[in-house]
Amino acid sequence: MAETIKLMVYGSLKSGKQANDRLNKAKFVKAVKTKPEFLLLKLGWYPGIIKARAGVEGRSIQGEVYEVPVTEIASLDRYEGAPSLFKMETIALEDGEEVNCYLYNREVKDEEIPTMLVESNNW
Repeated sequence: MAETIKLMVYGSLKSGKQANDRLNKAKFVKAVKTKPEFLLLKLGWYPGIIKARAGVEGRSIQGEVYEVPVTEIASLDRYEGAPSLFKMETIALEDGEEVNCYLYNREVKDEEIPTMLVESNNW
């Protein structure tokens, strides 16, 4: 069996979304929520997760976990613009499990967050 990593997706890669076919070699594991340590932002036509900061309460972001063959990561990195636009990091889920996730890797000013925040915590 090929080596895999667990990857949480929260935007266009989710089931039923326009880029889910990029995960056609991956196995869906479960729907999840992160620990309440993140913010989901609207970055134009796509979302991005950032770590919450002092003075901004973190939220649990909804997503899906897939087991992705490591041979597919380079392709997903290109799609996500990693490592400049997004960066894969280890995050904690609500149940304590740790998985990988693409986090937004550009500066967001504190004063911009209220206008970019996705209140539903789900894209």
